[in-house]
Amino acid sequence: MEKRSRSSPMPLLLLKDVKNLGRKGEIVRAKPGFVRNFLIPQKKATFATPRTVKLQRQLQEERQQQALVDREESEKWAQRLKEKRLTIVVKSDPQGHLYGSVTATDVLQLIEKEEGVSLEKKQVLLPRSIKRVGDYPISLSLKEGVQALFTLEVQSEQGIQVSPSLSAPSHEEKGGQEAKEEGSNSSS
Repeated sequence: MEKRSRSSPMPLLLLKDVKNLGRKGEIVRAKPGFVRNFLIPQKKATFATPRTVKLQRQLQEERQQQALVDREESEKWAQRLKEKRLTIVVKSDPQGHLYGSVTATDVLQLIEKEEGVSLEKKQVLLPRSIKRVGDYPISLSLKEGVQALFTLEVQSEQGIQVSPSLSAPSHEEKGGQEAKEEGSNSSS
């Protein structure tokens, strides 16, 4: 008689979407502790038996219908955000450097306060925290892979006037400015 290893994955039919594991109606494998302590008690999965595999088709159809609804909702919200310009007021020095930074968590709180929509931190695609006053394009990853983009205006609490050089220049603007500076230096 062969003994099964305690850590060998067990086949399951997902009854609900589970992050980092799979979507409703999929047959997946998970470690016994995760199954025993989370998936089964939370009714997110059941053991994959011949009887439950028949249920798989129905669950997959339900998931496809939900995906259509989620996609439509996300596209509407992305369209609405496209024209938005959200403003956050922070403390900064006279040169526009922030005391601290604006992070994905700050952006989440601002969206929830201004738009009434709650997202998860990983849905805010902010490559690094913002450390200067200015305008920044912020990308969001919504349900069903829909991308949204809006402008975040970071303002100083002190109301300083930000010169264009303190704003967040794009890569193209940086290259153009360097070329202009080199041209003006050589003509002197």
